[in-house]
Amino acid sequence: MTWNILHHFSHEGASPTPIAFLGVDSVTQGDWKPAYGVEGACLFTAQGPVVSETFPGTIEVAGASYEEFAALSSDPRALELPGPGARRLAAAAFGHQNLRIQVSLPPSIPYPTGIYLVDWNNVRAELRVKVFDDDAGGVELSSQEIELSDRGTYVLYRLWGRKTIQVENLNEDRPGSRPTFSGFFVGGAGRAHFHGHDLGSPTGGIRGGLD
Repeated sequence: MTWNILHHFSHEGASPTPIAFLGVDSVTQGDWKPAYGVEGACLFTAQGPVVSETFPGTIEVAGASYEEFAALSSDPRALELPGPGARRLAAAAFGHQNLRIQVSLPPSIPYPTGIYLVDWNNVRAELRVKVFDDDAGGVELSSQEIELSDRGTYVLYRLWGRKTIQVENLNEDRPGSRPTFSGFFVGGAGRAHFHGHDLGSPTGGIRGGLD
């Protein structure tokens, strides 16, 4: 079973320069290190977001709670942890009706980026992913509706400047369906560098803590 794009909308009034929707990837799943994150990465743990040293800007999350699924850490959807070995992290940020990431990247420098979504509750969640241009007063640039199946899915964009990525739940009446994301990655092939060793302490979005 694979992802299903239900709808894709482009907004004629939006400038084409701040964003390009690149598609989705349901093949890579949790094996992000060979494919994404050369410029930086943010993984979501039970204590909150952990950001790599090399992240080329800032990232903030609004309206989130955080959960970890330790029993699923060997699941191929779980994100690889930095460093040697095959350790994985099955965790995510969740919201009730919507969940927002506010990303600030250098202006006028296009970065390939990916937001990683996993249906940890296995309810075939239907989500809408919107991107807003905070540099232009919050104008909506892009909207994709995605049905998650049994595979982790990256929604891929080329972004720069200040953007808000909002994930919305399209089937609120379905038990277990919630807006969610497990990771955010900047850059193409390569590895983001983390430092530190403590997964058990609160991070609050500080850099490091996953080696």
